[in-house]
Amino acid sequence: MSVVVVLLTAAAFLLLGLATHEDHQRHLNRPLTPASRRRARVIGWLLLGATFPLSVLDQGLIDGPVCWVAACMSGAGLAFLLLNVSPTRRAPASSPVRGPTSRPRKDATGARCD
Repeated sequence: MSVVVVLLTAAAFLLLGLATHEDHQRHLNRPLTPASRRRARVIGWLLLGATFPLSVLDQGLIDGPVCWVAACMSGAGLAFLLLNVSPTRRAPASSPVRGPTSRPRKDATGARCD
């Protein structure tokens, strides 16, 4: 049951993290609407709140809150790693970017360096 609590807290913190504009755009590659932001925040907080009674039921009244805090820290750390270390989605480029590096390079005498 403790593994379930850790996974649910990680899911809650992932939803709370994806409720920010930067992480939502970086990982899901679409803009964050106010409705989806509100929905992610509400579901994240509800999941986090639902894990406390699960932890108390599993560990008891003395150890339950302590294990819940540990599960929250573990879930937050896992969510932090997933949001910051995981590869991000990139928008497909419709045309290649042409910049100064796409021109032929020349040395000091004017000869091409290809």
